[in-house]
Amino acid sequence: MTAFRSLVVVLALSVPVAACDKDGETTKCPEPPTTPAAAGATAALDGELVKTASAGAIKMKLRTDASGALVKQSVYHRDLAAIPKPVHDLAAQKFPGGKTAQVESELYREHGRVYEVEVTTADGKKCEVAASAEGVELYVECVVDPASLPAPVTAAIAKLYPDAKVLEAETKTGPNIDEITVEVQVGDSEHYVRIKPDGTVIERLVRVPAVVEIPLP
Repeated sequence: MTAFRSLVVVLALSVPVAACDKDGETTKCPEPPTTPAAAGATAALDGELVKTASAGAIKMKLRTDASGALVKQSVYHRDLAAIPKPVHDLAAQKFPGGKTAQVESELYREHGRVYEVEVTTADGKKCEVAASAEGVELYVECVVDPASLPAPVTAAIAKLYPDAKVLEAETKTGPNIDEITVEVQVGDSEHYVRIKPDGTVIERLVRVPAVVEIPLP
């Protein structure tokens, strides 16, 4: 029998919240696909991401749709060489003088393979640049003060979570993306809300702590 060791990586598994407010005009409830096959579901973790994680991951995140199909896989790590040079160049262009904190290798169902460079900017902000291997920008994401969020966003979050604590908020903008993400503490759970600047809710998810064991080389 061949002996092997397993790398244990903590991941945040996001699954859609079952209840969705359809009463307000500012809340959109996306219809889930009827089956994973109909959505072009990914049945397994991506082999390239597994290899990256086995070499030394900080954490791993998975996101599913309502059917359980994987729609996003992310590995957070510090292997700068695993990120294509055009992505590093784009980050340097977007944030001159910034310092790379960590990187992410990702696989989206709708975008394909994506690479992120997380930067501490020259003025101390935390931002991320996401792009294809060729350096084509997907989005730029920056942490912002929750108090600075647009009034429609603040109102929508307050309506959904009247007694909850906002943990973090980020703007996410790109050629075809303009949204805000808000992390909210709800009792012992953490919810992740994707919302447009006008207060329209795109998606709500709950983060579930989990452990994934990956074979080492």
